[in-house]
Parts: sequence; structure tokens; C-alpha cells
Amino acid sequence: MFADSPSVLNSRTVVVLPRLDAEALLHTSQSVCISITNPRQHVANLVGWHDVLRLGYHDTTDPHGPHQVFSAEQAKVLLAFVRAHRRRALCVHCEHGVSRSYATGLFLADWLYRDLVGPSEGVPNEWVLQELRHAARRLAWRWRDLALLRTSWRKTSKLLEDVTLEHLHRL
Repeated sequence: MFADSPSVLNSRTVVVLPRLDAEALLHTSQSVCISITNPRQHVANLVGWHDVLRLGYHDTTDPHGPHQVFSAEQAKVLLAFVRAHRRRALCVHCEHGVSRSYATGLFLADWLYRDLVGPSEGVPNEWVLQELRHAARRLAWRWRDLALLRTSWRKTSKLLEDVTLEHLHRL
């Protein structure tokens, strides 16, 4: 289990976790969670959150393969969810917390000017980042959100360089 002090999950961070750690994370009823699982997988046991967005897609970057990728529609829904809860503590999880949720957390931390709290080793899923960028470019103009527009044009290497990553330590 990751260190779960109350200060880890707050409105100044985006916390990225594996599924089991997200299920056990100490949080308040004002916190929100983005729960990413594979399609047809049992949903994570997330009790007591203010709101939970559940998305189902595989950890793949091949839109022509046999697995379901993160879709443009899911990207729009995710960005709208975060916009509606932008002042709340935010947790993002997937099965292992190192690819899908890491990409999502990285993008959101940059957009919201927050620190990213997550595992020390992660490789962001490039397809997820690409779909978030495309959706953000369309929505930023409608929402008049210059921070979202700025993030939508940033390369992964720049996101990794600029977002402050606070590594979680195992107890």
C-alpha cells in the first residue's frame, strides 16, 4: 500500500495509483476519482467518493488491433468531468497505475497546474495522450480555457520535464 497520509490527496495534486491502492486510499467525501479498467472487467470498489468517472478501455496504442482503445468520446467525457470538479482532490487509477492512468494524470496535472503524485516508474500511454490533446484542442476554445489549450499542444517529453512528480513510497 502506498503512503496514504491525508496530505497526499488534495486540491494541489493529481494522484495516480494502481487499482488496489486506489480502493484503499484514505480520502474525503469531497474527493473525485477517475477509474480506468479493461472493458468487461469488474469495476473497482470505490466507496465514499464525491464522484467517480468509470472508463473502460485496454492499455493499447493500436486502434486497428483487437483491443478497445481510449476513444475521442471518452476523452471529451473525461475532460468535462475534470472541468466540473477542477477544485476537488483528484485521483486517477488503472490496473497497475503506470500507463493509462499515468498519461491521464500527467495531462491533468499540467492543465490544472498541480503536482503529480504517482509511482516512480511509469510510461504514459501515447494513445491516451493523443486523444486527450485532440479533445482538449476542440473543447478549450468552447470553454475559453487557455491552460487547457496550452496543455493540448505540449509534447510528452515537455510534460514529463515540467510536471513536478512526487513519488509515492511504499510503507
